[in-house]
Amino acid sequence: SSIADQTDYLYGAEYYDGVADATTGYDKTSGQVATSLKHALAKVTLVFTGSNVTVNSVSLVKPTLKGYYTVDYSAATPVAVWNATAETTDLTLTDFASKVLDATNQSVEIMVVPAADSDIIINYTIKGAANPLDATIELDSTWAPGTNYTYNISITPNAIEFSDPAVTAWTENDPDPSGTTIQ
Repeated sequence: SSIADQTDYLYGAEYYDGVADATTGYDKTSGQVATSLKHALAKVTLVFTGSNVTVNSVSLVKPTLKGYYTVDYSAATPVAVWNATAETTDLTLTDFASKVLDATNQSVEIMVVPAADSDIIINYTIKGAANPLDATIELDSTWAPGTNYTYNISITPNAIEFSDPAVTAWTENDPDPSGTTIQ
């Protein structure tokens, strides 16, 4: 699977509560309500560094890629609520194959349905070795909507090292909310 083949689902981050005044952004003359958009999915970014190693493939263990969501507008800050289904097979990230780790970081991104995270399987070959090796990185958290999880993974012939992910709001590549209106 490649992130280029996926659909980025968005939802309106505000709601019109029936109060027509300047604080709600509701324009009585046009009938439009300004809104911004938020990502309903979570984004997972894997950044690999290392030396004398080729990463042959990267897979997620039975990731959650299917489901449907509704947006709960009962509070002032709406949130996407997911009913999700985990896959029954592992998912190989097709846009990350046979990457040589050297001085340049190699990375891959995927959008997932917010749910319990998936372990990561890495198949790699140490320079000069006859056979590839498999390593599984066991994760223990929950991926949330609208959040980007960046895992830094270092692979050398001696070790694989990783730490807790950098967790940030997923805001890059968001549509410009200033021109977005709902009529």
